[in-house]
Amino acid sequence: MKNNMIRYFDFTASAPLVPAAKDALEAYIKDTGFGNANSLHSTGRKVFKQLESARERMASLLSASPEEIIFTGGATEADALALYGLAMGQAQKHHLFSKGKMPHILFPATEHHAILECEPFLRACGFEVEIMPVSNQGLISVETLQTYMRDETVLVSVMLVNNETGVIQPIQELATYAHEHGALFHTDAVQAFGKIPCNPHNLNVDALSISAHKVGGPVGVGVLYVRRRTPYVALIPGGGQERLKRGGTQNVMGIVAAVAACEYAYANQERAFLKASKLYERMHASFLTRSDILITIDESTPHSPFILHICVKGWESQALLLRLDMRGLQLSSGSACSSNSLEPSHVLHAMNLPEKQTQGALRFSFDELLTSDDIDAACRILYECLDRE
Repeated sequence: MKNNMIRYFDFTASAPLVPAAKDALEAYIKDTGFGNANSLHSTGRKVFKQLESARERMASLLSASPEEIIFTGGATEADALALYGLAMGQAQKHHLFSKGKMPHILFPATEHHAILECEPFLRACGFEVEIMPVSNQGLISVETLQTYMRDETVLVSVMLVNNETGVIQPIQELATYAHEHGALFHTDAVQAFGKIPCNPHNLNVDALSISAHKVGGPVGVGVLYVRRRTPYVALIPGGGQERLKRGGTQNVMGIVAAVAACEYAYANQERAFLKASKLYERMHASFLTRSDILITIDESTPHSPFILHICVKGWESQALLLRLDMRGLQLSSGSACSSNSLEPSHVLHAMNLPEKQTQGALRFSFDELLTSDDIDAACRILYECLDRE
């Protein structure tokens, strides 16, 4: 990175705006500036044209049709829309409520809070939600899914790449099994899009969520792919925007910049993956030399090279993060959505890691902006902090 004072390793939480997104944003402001895409006058039609152009481009990245793309206010919203929309749609299609049966929803214990925190609402809507256990590496197996599936299961949701540990789930196999037993399948692909292949057709999923600011787009824009002809009931009806699937005036300015960032990430995916792999391997090899650092995920476990999770012996994450920040090293202990919580990570707890070990959790995440010098500097700062205390 150009700034030698700050070493930023929290790209999983949010990435800086890429030039392509900034250029698209500035061009929109200069050329269009304002207007409601749902108005019939010429200004509204101009904004609508920009919106639909962005939708077509986003669809192309996912090998989808434009009607399968829903723009949202972020991935958290996209996840909630998918859970309720697909589950309710499938339940109504099979008349489960009228038959006196309780529709059943499944997701693993390691899901993002955007999924887990939907449980009370879904229960209030008449669904039974069940949380599946994972292995000590955080993986959910087809055998586990088989154990929990029921005739009333309408939806399974499993994150493609875990946002804390980087573990990659066998989505295609899980989705195929769910479909064979009559359930729909959603995946949160926030930490996957633009980094590893996540074509919804190849994954065999019915819905897929993406966040713009994880790939250098603006905060506050998400994308939800919903496969054509998939049963879906809108959680936010509103004024009929997004083909009646998500009400509310669209943030076209943000959407245009978000799609530009997604296009950039998609075009540079292979190069970014190779660079992240080299950075990951360099830092991983360095950590192996330390007896006070435990690498959370085994090398044999499928994982994203963009995330390296460790636990430091004898430290609490918050105290360590603050000391590292004072030395110019910025990272997280896990999900940014729970950074103010003093509770141990629910992901590490689900993996049955000892609580004493998880107290020192740190998550490094990588981007093409980083260099091998940044890796060496980060390791040096961390080791100096550990050795001087």
